[in-house]
Amino acid sequence: MVQGGDAGNSWVRNSNSPSGVDPSASSPINGRHDWPKLSGMLRETAKGKGNFGIGEATQEQTIAMGRAWVGPNYRVSSSNPNIWISQDGLRQFRLPVLKPRLNRVQANLEWRLRPAGNWLGNAHIDVLP
Repeated sequence: MVQGGDAGNSWVRNSNSPSGVDPSASSPINGRHDWPKLSGMLRETAKGKGNFGIGEATQEQTIAMGRAWVGPNYRVSSSNPNIWISQDGLRQFRLPVLKPRLNRVQANLEWRLRPAGNWLGNAHIDVLP
């Protein structure tokens, strides 16, 4: 495992995990001043339908938003370890990956009204280098 992040706000990257993120590690934000930005992005996600962007964030901020989105009792998808699903199955976080056609790293926050079926909202987060 490789530990990274700001002093006092560490997160753990697991080189053995396909996503490179250790889901058992705590996720940081860069101090309390990040919460208004991050919570605003999460509110946009909850209101949006279809595919839409919600802005840019660092890797650490993105992981923090993903954790908040799916909640503490999320599970890792059995078909893809880069997908975290909320306990009730209504929210999903797809970890940051390089999207070659866009030439950028993006993560996705998705929601639906029932625990099965299509995702109604798919928010894109552009992950800063």
